[in-house]
Amino acid sequence: MRKIILGFDQKKAMEDNLELKDLVLLRFIVDGINDKWLLKKEIDGEVFYWVKMSAILETYPVIDLKTKDSIRRRLKVLVEKGYLKYKLYFSGGKYTFYNITNLTKELCIFNGGYSKDRKNKNLKGNKFNKKEFPPRNKVSLDNIDENSIKEVVDYLNFKIGANYKSSSNGTITYITTLIDEGFSINDFKCVIDKKYKEWAKTPYEKYLRPSTLFKKQNFEEYLNQKENHEILTPDYEAFDEF
Repeated sequence: MRKIILGFDQKKAMEDNLELKDLVLLRFIVDGINDKWLLKKEIDGEVFYWVKMSAILETYPVIDLKTKDSIRRRLKVLVEKGYLKYKLYFSGGKYTFYNITNLTKELCIFNGGYSKDRKNKNLKGNKFNKKEFPPRNKVSLDNIDENSIKEVVDYLNFKIGANYKSSSNGTITYITTLIDEGFSINDFKCVIDKKYKEWAKTPYEKYLRPSTLFKKQNFEEYLNQKENHEILTPDYEAFDEF
């Protein structure tokens, strides 16, 4: 029997009846903490990390946990076994934060990200390929300006006749990231006005949405776009990435 599996002590895992899917979940959280792509927050004097269930589903479909609720139930088991601790945090929505315990640290053969651990001689020849979880924009929940986000989303909804939620995690991240970059509420309204004027009542109209308008790599370009009153033929292939 191999001593190491996913960077954990396999014998200890078996003694505590941990399944492979449990180790995958722990690996996700350990790597997220050490590689600093899980959002960190101090709650009641303790440090916790936001674990988004959909991110686990997308990153590890192989573990055969099909829903967010199934992930939550499995994490609850790890909490009950003492490998995780958790807190619920309410801020325009309910967020679940977790952290590892000393029991998890004892289970780890090494604490670094698994991609780096492949250099370790104990993993020589290991064919496990981790699907890397892409780094996310780090947005502190403490820095969220809920009034500004609501003003931007309300303006977009009014302009296009939609009902986007200012409490949506994705929308919060898009808008807060841009505010942190120094963009103002008037900049958001300017982009909304420009793209509405250009795209309304055209096949582009479906892209009048937060994920396109407020995407960091799009926003500054839209803001500085000179208004062109000529009617142009749309290049639909340009939108394949959205």
